[in-house]
Amino acid sequence: MDLVDDYLDFGRTLYVDNWYTSISLVHQLIERKTYLVGTLRSNRNYNPDYVIKKKKKIKKDQVIAQKSSSKIMVLKFKEKRDLHMLSTKHTDNMVIVPRKGENKLKPEVVLDYNRGKSFIDFSDQMASYGSPLRKSLKWYHKVIFEFLLNTSVVNALCLFQKTTATNIKITDFRSNLIKCLTFKPNINQEITNKHVLTTASRNRCVQCYFNIAQEKGRKYSQSHLLPTDLKIMNMGEHIAIRNHLMDHNYILPDGFENNVEEVGVSSD
Repeated sequence: MDLVDDYLDFGRTLYVDNWYTSISLVHQLIERKTYLVGTLRSNRNYNPDYVIKKKKKIKKDQVIAQKSSSKIMVLKFKEKRDLHMLSTKHTDNMVIVPRKGENKLKPEVVLDYNRGKSFIDFSDQMASYGSPLRKSLKWYHKVIFEFLLNTSVVNALCLFQKTTATNIKITDFRSNLIKCLTFKPNINQEITNKHVLTTASRNRCVQCYFNIAQEKGRKYSQSHLLPTDLKIMNMGEHIAIRNHLMDHNYILPDGFENNVEEVGVSSD
């Protein structure tokens, strides 16, 4: 009752499955001006014996029902198996339903219950597509992951479609959600936009090496370009020369002064 307390006393109809339906619950809802329609378990307390425990079996598509003075109706309908229903807003009225080229009679309470529960069934159907749930010996694992990875995803999809006015499949939405949650920005790319001056050992300036190699060849550049003891990290490459510092912003580490010597090229 605490779960639906804010929705009571307004003449609404509560659709529930046989886990919650009981005669005692119905009496509480009647006092709060709320209707109830739901399936009923045959072993609930205070069920009418005339309907539930009737020894004579009813035939297929037959109905047996009983209604109390407080307008609580309990109904049993035989289709493939016995279906027990409880309602405070219906009678045992039958409705013609066209099915497979012929008309069949079904209780009005059953049709109304199917309509009322259709949104829940549709939500369960959506959650079943691409479900990450796996078998587990511990029941609460399934409950936790059901809420985190199924129910929350379906709710997020509904909000996304409503706010963006776009139609997207639940499987595609799951894939996009996983990509967004697992996306890692390229931290190195962001850091290397700043040229940080650090110590180095036997490194040559990339730009100088490239310029000399273009002019005199790779072997000449390797043998004549002297290494430097300082470097600037730029996109993962070493640029460590004074004559290039003017073209780059750089940050000096603690303990260094801005007295970088130029990289030299050995004479022939």
